[in-house]
Amino acid sequence: TSSVQKGLLGLLGDPMVAGGAMMNAGVQNLVSMPPGDEQRMQDGARSMQELLLQGDRDTACRTAMEHELWAPALLLSSYMDIETYTKVMSEFAKRNFVVGSPLRTLYMLFAGQGVQLFEQGCVDPLLDNWQQNMSIILANRTPGDTEVMQQLGDALLAHRGDAHAAQFCHLAAGATPEPVDASQGTRACKFVLVGGDHARCPGSFWTLAAMQRTEMWEHALRAAQPKGPGLPHLQPYKLQHAMLLADMGMADAALAYVEELFRVVKPKGGGGGGGARV
Repeated sequence: TSSVQKGLLGLLGDPMVAGGAMMNAGVQNLVSMPPGDEQRMQDGARSMQELLLQGDRDTACRTAMEHELWAPALLLSSYMDIETYTKVMSEFAKRNFVVGSPLRTLYMLFAGQGVQLFEQGCVDPLLDNWQQNMSIILANRTPGDTEVMQQLGDALLAHRGDAHAAQFCHLAAGATPEPVDASQGTRACKFVLVGGDHARCPGSFWTLAAMQRTEMWEHALRAAQPKGPGLPHLQPYKLQHAMLLADMGMADAALAYVEELFRVVKPKGGGGGGGARV
């Protein structure tokens, strides 16, 4: 809903959440000023006009780009073909916006070139400002932005070791917690519990807080899809949760968990064998 989206974008834009890079965002330079002067642009416009008088749109478009005439180049390319238009839009974003800035990210997505955001030399600036980049992506949805959010999450984990930030990006991209495949190892899945780092802490990632967060996520999934499967792999962790509650003397709450587990894992038809195991 719009209220949920506004709350999420507000959280991403909170300086207390985003840290120092975000607090300086209002004063940092966002535009890379071209070295050209007015005379150079005038010469480019004359050359472009002559080429268009001859019907040579391809060369005219290239000339406009070479002379930093981006408005004419973008307008002209929009009347040519999608390949030319995306090339012009991509070059416009690369040459005019600072690497790592949300504006550059958005215009690269407009160009359908989100993969180029992760080229060599571009990743660290992008990660320094990942909250704002996520915010502009979520507020301006474009084709291919899901893959970019997933790549951003992967980069945050690989380059910064920030499992929580990585999981946020994956969740925003529509990923859900998944079970560990024993045959492929712990790093084969993105995350098992929300807020739990199963890759670095395989023996202790199932904390009470991580289990509760994941149960809330499952509740949201079931609210959106009442007939959906939820998160079947969560049942063993729910049993762990019930045991923790019992250890803390919360017998009624523990019993409620066990009854819910029994309802989920017992065989259909009420027989004694063949049911799912926890």
